[in-house]
Amino acid sequence: MKTKTIFKLPALLILVGFLSVLQTTGFLIFGIKPDWALFAVIGASFFVSGVWDGLLIVAFSALCLKFGSGFEGEILLFSAIAGIAVVLKKYVPLYGILNSALFTAIGTVAFYFFTDKNLIISLTFFKELAMNIILGMAFFALLHFLWQNKGSIRE
Repeated sequence: MKTKTIFKLPALLILVGFLSVLQTTGFLIFGIKPDWALFAVIGASFFVSGVWDGLLIVAFSALCLKFGSGFEGEILLFSAIAGIAVVLKKYVPLYGILNSALFTAIGTVAFYFFTDKNLIISLTFFKELAMNIILGMAFFALLHFLWQNKGSIRE
């Protein structure tokens, strides 16, 4: 059991890093560009042992999203939203997978609210929101399958 725990954080960093880099490529599913980094960070945060590990995942994801010097406003906004989700995840009284879906939905709405409010009422937004929630739940289920002792679907 200890071996699983030792490799959990590095494995989560690799998975989140991969999905964050995938976001920078413009990879689409059915013509929709999901927020790969957001749902990955939120989902992964349920499987780390503490807040600092979750914030490390947020920082690593932000770094993967922006390789150059300085940070754009959107990267800082992403980091703030994901960081708040990491800290608050313990205080929402739903099952783990539902918390992940809820935080992914709230994070997606918050990101659009602060970047372009007019898009929130568009069909594109609702498609992306649905895609983020579905992929986020699938990612959470995958992590739950890998580490059933932590971040339980019913936790």
